[in-house]
Amino acid sequence: MIFTELIGRFEGVSVAEAKEEESDEIVAVTVDTFEPGDSYPVVRHIFYGKTEAEARGYMESHKGTDKFFAACFKGKMGKVKCRNSTVTVAKVKQSEI
Repeated sequence: MIFTELIGRFEGVSVAEAKEEESDEIVAVTVDTFEPGDSYPVVRHIFYGKTEAEARGYMESHKGTDKFFAACFKGKMGKVKCRNSTVTVAKVKQSEI
């Protein structure tokens, strides 16, 4: 932000105008986790990034810390069956989160 403010002042653009020019859009990668018999997800994970690759990178990293999340991509954790939805990708506005 500070850099944008400095550039805005240097170029003769107001700080408000410089901020408006910044993109408000980011990418959201969403995965829902279901347990057997449930028609609704028991948990939803949303990973945000400036790009789809960045958001997917956060998702992949999270698999290392959330064993249930990671196991549900394989269909079960121990004897507990579970599944993750298809990964969905959407552009969202930061201001609406």
